[in-house]
Amino acid sequence: MIATLEMKELNERQRAEHAQRMYEHLRNSLRQVEQRNFDLEKKFLEVSKQNLDAQRVEQELRDELANSVSNAVNDSNQKYIADLEKIHTEMKMEISNLQEVANVAKMQVSALEARQQSREKEIEALRRQTLDYQAQSDEKALIAKLYQHIVALQLSETTALCKLETTTSQLCKVEAQLLRAEQQLDEKEKTLWHVRQYAHGQAKHLRQTIQSLRRQFSGALPLAQQEKFFQIMVHLKEDHNQVRHEALQAREQRRNFESKAKELELKVKGLDDLMTTLKDTKGAQKVIEWHRKLEEARLLELKSNREVSIQREEIKYLKTVIEEQERSISALEDDHIKDSKIHEEHQLLWEEREVELERQLEHYEKQQNQVDNATQKISGVLPDPTLTVSQQLNHSLRKIKELIHTVAEKQATCNLLEQKLKEKEEALWKAEQNVLTRDKVINELRLCLPNIAEKEKILATLSRQDNLESQPAFRVAQQTINSLQGRLNQKEEVLKKYQHLLARTRQEQEDITKKHKEDMQTLQQKLELLTEASLGHLKQTALDLMKKPFITIPTTKHLARLAELEQTVAEQENSLTTLMDKIKEKTAELDKQRHIMDIQARKHVMDKDKLEESYKAQKKVVQQEAEELGTQVAQMEKQLHCLQTELDSQKEANLRSPSQTMKNLVESLKAQLCLKEKQQRALSKVLLELRAEMTSHAEHQTIISVTQREEELNIQQIVDKHTKELQGRIQELNEELLNAKESVSVAQSKESSMRESHEGLVVELQKSRRAQSKLQAEKTGLEDKVTNLKLRVKGLTSNLQYQNESEKKGSSVEGLQQSKLETSEPSDVMVGRKDKDKMSKEEITRWEEAKKWQAKVEKIRKILKEKEREVETLSKQLNTTKDLYTRLEEEKINLQKKLSRNRGVTTNQVMEARSLASEKENEELRRRNAELEQQIQTIKQQQALPRDVAIEDLHLRNRYLEDKILCLESELSREPSSLVQRAGSPSQKKHKLQAENLRLSAKNLELCLQLEQATKDVPRLKDQVSDLKDMCNVLIKEKATLETKFEHIGQAGGSGKTVPELEKTIGLMKKVVERVQRENEALKKVSATGMQEQLRTIEQEHEKLKSEYDKLKGKMQMESRKMGLEKIVMENDQLRRDIKKEAEAAEKLKLEKACLEVTSQKLQLDLDEANQRLSLAESTSVGALQSKIVTRNIK
Repeated sequence: MIATLEMKELNERQRAEHAQRMYEHLRNSLRQVEQRNFDLEKKFLEVSKQNLDAQRVEQELRDELANSVSNAVNDSNQKYIADLEKIHTEMKMEISNLQEVANVAKMQVSALEARQQSREKEIEALRRQTLDYQAQSDEKALIAKLYQHIVALQLSETTALCKLETTTSQLCKVEAQLLRAEQQLDEKEKTLWHVRQYAHGQAKHLRQTIQSLRRQFSGALPLAQQEKFFQIMVHLKEDHNQVRHEALQAREQRRNFESKAKELELKVKGLDDLMTTLKDTKGAQKVIEWHRKLEEARLLELKSNREVSIQREEIKYLKTVIEEQERSISALEDDHIKDSKIHEEHQLLWEEREVELERQLEHYEKQQNQVDNATQKISGVLPDPTLTVSQQLNHSLRKIKELIHTVAEKQATCNLLEQKLKEKEEALWKAEQNVLTRDKVINELRLCLPNIAEKEKILATLSRQDNLESQPAFRVAQQTINSLQGRLNQKEEVLKKYQHLLARTRQEQEDITKKHKEDMQTLQQKLELLTEASLGHLKQTALDLMKKPFITIPTTKHLARLAELEQTVAEQENSLTTLMDKIKEKTAELDKQRHIMDIQARKHVMDKDKLEESYKAQKKVVQQEAEELGTQVAQMEKQLHCLQTELDSQKEANLRSPSQTMKNLVESLKAQLCLKEKQQRALSKVLLELRAEMTSHAEHQTIISVTQREEELNIQQIVDKHTKELQGRIQELNEELLNAKESVSVAQSKESSMRESHEGLVVELQKSRRAQSKLQAEKTGLEDKVTNLKLRVKGLTSNLQYQNESEKKGSSVEGLQQSKLETSEPSDVMVGRKDKDKMSKEEITRWEEAKKWQAKVEKIRKILKEKEREVETLSKQLNTTKDLYTRLEEEKINLQKKLSRNRGVTTNQVMEARSLASEKENEELRRRNAELEQQIQTIKQQQALPRDVAIEDLHLRNRYLEDKILCLESELSREPSSLVQRAGSPSQKKHKLQAENLRLSAKNLELCLQLEQATKDVPRLKDQVSDLKDMCNVLIKEKATLETKFEHIGQAGGSGKTVPELEKTIGLMKKVVERVQRENEALKKVSATGMQEQLRTIEQEHEKLKSEYDKLKGKMQMESRKMGLEKIVMENDQLRRDIKKEAEAAEKLKLEKACLEVTSQKLQLDLDEANQRLSLAESTSVGALQSKIVTRNIK
């Protein structure tokens, strides 16, 4: 008995030790499995992220492919654009060359005309001289001399005129160069302004950084001392390294010297021993001793060599370790520096955020004050809540009726204003027609002026020939001057009247528009406030009535009254909506009319400028004519003076020798003198009148200039007011944009927090799964232990019956079974891992391919964007060339008019021929421009055409049908005779054949489309089949493993655990599953509702920003003449960029929402699988419990 008890105790100890070993082994294996699971889950998360990125990239690639262009088309477009640019540059060069040639030709023609005139005058002078020589009288000689003097003066005048023309042309060129230089100066000033602003911003940023650095390093050493310390440290390190190197060299030298000294000592000892042995007789014994010593020395050398080699390896290893540690230290130092920099940057960002938050607080306080003011205003409009519902409704109806009445009045005023506008437009049209008629009259007078000048020249020549016929020339000149002055006075008066009328109309229109704007704004505000207040009050009353319990039963009268009130409310709401629509239409029409009025005002300003220019030109012409008349008067006075001197001399001669002839001559001369004096008096009167008119004209001009200056000052004041208002509005909009950006950043932060919470939930799910897997693994391990223990119990019972040998055999068998079980379990795990590795590799290859496609598509998108920009630049260049072309044409027409005024018939003919040639060239250029525009439009259409799959299919169908029709036509043309022989009625058979052909072609098309779809779907279906096969294999393997486990459990007859333990484990598992389900549901709610609300808020903000942007656009278009265009364009570009950024952020949010939905779906699938596994585990545990209960009952 004692032996059996001892044996049992030993067996129990061995079992306990074995169980503890197995438990430790299982624990280690579970830890390894958990680590592997954690690594696999990390990889799975990374792969899922890559998958989502790849899906997004695929979508972007598809979008880009849908809007992409083929490479050949792109290359052709590029070549075509390059050719067009070359042609454009060549045309510009040709135009410049032609202009230069035209200028040279004009100068040559003017020079030739001047020479011809001078030659003609010289010929006339020579003829007169010949006539004078033929007469050979004293008086005629004097007259000839005077005539020669006059001819010389005329020649000098012609040369002076030529010089004037050249100087005027040079002045025009210099003015053009000045304008270009001014433009360049403006551009440079703008660039300087931008550079200064950029430098100012950088300086501010540097100052802030310097201040922050001063705050951080306040109390530290100055930079100069730090640099000195740093240099000293560097020198010390260098000296330290040199000293260390020298010490190492000295140690090596010492070791070498010591080794040499020891060698020498050994050699000396050996020689001494040899001498002693040679002297002594015991040589053999000493040789034997030496041999032994040599063997010992060799052994010691071998040992020392081994130790040295080991120590060298250790030294190398330690050196490598030291180097790695130094590297890690340097890397850590670099990381520390980077972290400090990042910390500083974060501090700066934090300070900026604090400033922004303070601004937001101020803005929100302002908004709150505005809301409070609005509520105070609305509280006065709302009816008293103490009154009954019917009284409140009546009050609201009265208010609505009053508003409708006011709206009707405003519509009537709008109609009156429209009628006034039409009348003003008619008046403007009439005024423009009058101005045109007067322009025509002025042009006719200008055309008549050269004829009058020729007449004057003819009369002057006649007066030179006959002194007696000089009176009519003066009279003609006086009449022409008087007529021109009268016309000028009339035109000035008309211009004054028109200016006054235009000023009055402008003021009236501005006052009317301002009043209308203010009235409309006030009405809209009142309507909105009243409608909102009435609706809110009605809602509150309805809610109060719904909450209050009705004691009285409603009668039919009450119900009828309520129905009537509801109908009236519905009708009024409809009427309000219609009125709002009408108001919107009227506002749109008013905006159009304002735009039209602005255009008309611009035209009027242009016409006014043109009239002023024409008036100035006429004034210059009149001044020139007055100067010419003044010169003529001066010449006449000189002539009179000469004649008076001659008369005096002749009188003296007559006194000396009087005769009848002399008396006659004296009388004739007296008569001539009287006539000349009368002419002189008349000319002096004309000069006095001209001077008075000139002074009055100058006074009038000064008054006009003063009035113009006053008007300009008023306009500048109005412009300054509008600019200030617009600047304030722009600042408000900028603040709103900043608020919107901050709200977007808040939404992004919320989104990031949501993501973090989602990731935390995912991590918790993973932990729950790990716990579940741990529990399952522990359960399986315990079941295996139970089976092993049962087998050992059976073996021990058999061992007790048999001998000790059988016990040993039993223990060996049990050990083999355990080793088999242990080997079988890791084999299953290895199979599962291999399958997972295969799946992960396939997925990785797919993601890599998707990334490649994404990169290609991004490149294609970039190329497309660049091409679109090039097309836009080309279109802008075309528009600029068109504008230049129109300007050149206008300048050409003006030059032709000037030349036609200044020149005679021959120059007009030459210019007409040249103008015809230039017009032909211009027509060719226009035709080329039109062709280029058509080509650009076709290119744009080709780029803008959608390249969807459906359209490509339709193109394929069309091509196929065309090919089919061609084939059928060729067959019909080849075999007409056979068809005629076979068919009794050819027309019917033809129709039948055509119908059959069409039916067959349709079927053929359908089959082709099905084939294309099948070819597209075949790789996808193959991939699906392969995936399904892999899944089937995995499921089969899992089924086999489960069956083996269940077989083991059945063979064992129980799990080895008691019923309460199993119930506790099941309860814990249920709690875990329920917690996971709750977390998933919370995740779903958060991911669905939260993201939707965020998206709605962002979309609402986006719409608000859009509406505000549209309003601003309208206002800026109205007042763009008064503001700088470039600043407005810059601000619009910034707003567009901000809106694009917000749209991109909204799209990103949508994508993230889709990703969250996908993850939630995956989590749901994982939950379902976990539930299934739980149900399986519960069923297995219930089966095990039942089997236990059965075995107990049997026992």
